[in-house]
Amino acid sequence: MKRSSTEPILSCAECSDDEVCSNASRDEGLECPICWESFNIVENVPYVLWCGHSLCKNCVLGLQWAVMKFPTQQQIKIPFFITCPWCHLLSFRFIYKGNLKFPRKNFFLLWMVESLNGDRHKAVSASVDTQPIWSPKLNLSGSQVLLF
Repeated sequence: MKRSSTEPILSCAECSDDEVCSNASRDEGLECPICWESFNIVENVPYVLWCGHSLCKNCVLGLQWAVMKFPTQQQIKIPFFITCPWCHLLSFRFIYKGNLKFPRKNFFLLWMVESLNGDRHKAVSASVDTQPIWSPKLNLSGSQVLLF
């Protein structure tokens, strides 16, 4: 689902953890440009075509075979090749024993998704661990109050 430019962007305090992760990955451009689902390391694994464009596995599997057109208006489907939806360059697609072998996983995007998830977990755990517990020596702003 594509976000419109007039739709307000929710702050971290206004949405759940899942929405924060989803919004953050959209802001970083880490979603499939066809289905708009955020890439992840389990379900929406990114695959890179020969042209450099990346799609999730489901969208790569959903692309039709490439078609070669001749001047005589004849069209021939080319098995094992798909066409990039943006630049129309051919890419090899090979499925062996139910596993997608080509195109290859985009390990750079996987690393970015993993590092963003790691940073989020560190930030959440750090904010939970470092928040002071209220004591009579602390005022509402968190600074110490000197008692005489």
